[in-house]
Amino acid sequence: MSLYTYLKTSSALCCLTLFTLLPNSVFARDQIRISTGEWGPFISQELEHQGFMLRIIKEAFALENVDVSWGFFPWKRAMLYAKNGKWDATAVWVYSADRASHFLFSDPIIKNSDVFFHLVSTPLQWNKLSDLKGLNIGGTSGYFYGEAFHKAAESAVFNYSAIHSETLNMKKLLRGKINAFPANLHAGFHLAKKILTADQLSKLTFHPKPLKEDFLHLLFTLKSADSQRYLDKFNRGLKQLKENGTLDRIIQESILSSETDLNDSK
Repeated sequence: MSLYTYLKTSSALCCLTLFTLLPNSVFARDQIRISTGEWGPFISQELEHQGFMLRIIKEAFALENVDVSWGFFPWKRAMLYAKNGKWDATAVWVYSADRASHFLFSDPIIKNSDVFFHLVSTPLQWNKLSDLKGLNIGGTSGYFYGEAFHKAAESAVFNYSAIHSETLNMKKLLRGKINAFPANLHAGFHLAKKILTADQLSKLTFHPKPLKEDFLHLLFTLKSADSQRYLDKFNRGLKQLKENGTLDRIIQESILSSETDLNDSK
């Protein structure tokens, strides 16, 4: 073998060896497409990081070398696109048996708490749903507030009326048309600060007892063979965010100030 041939062969072998030793992430990163909708402060195209929930999801995947692209749709369409496999996953949802027949659920991301918002001038005292007897309670069409709540509404334990918008419910509350309405704690704060004047905001408060508590999850479509792999990657990244304190820090940075403002009005 000539010296030229030897050097040429050795260089090729060396390059091949270096290529095989480099991690796959140097050459290609996984890509996942996630459908979602507007639900400030969790998720919103108007917010920094597109909301703190999408920031958590993105950072969890980044720890596993997965890039995320988002698609914003009306909520029903976001669910349908993922259910049919047009998108890889959808964020974020609470558990239901029906959804479990179409999706893999991630580990819980954060707790989801619904509370009753009401006016400072009309204190709300309740421990069980029967305590709401005779009150006018608002709600948002298509929202699920727990089986106990909806059974009580159907049994006319209280006067229940549902409309299509939480914004309209908040305005009905301020006009005295309803005594209270349930909403997610963080979303209620966010909406109030977005649509109310400072004077209106000072009139609003909430009852600390949760009406319903569950957890929010990222859902992976059963239509894709990659879903289990993506689920495992996300759960590993999420676990790291929880263990190193990043998840708590993101949440505190995003919602603490707005909640303090409203809670101080009590």
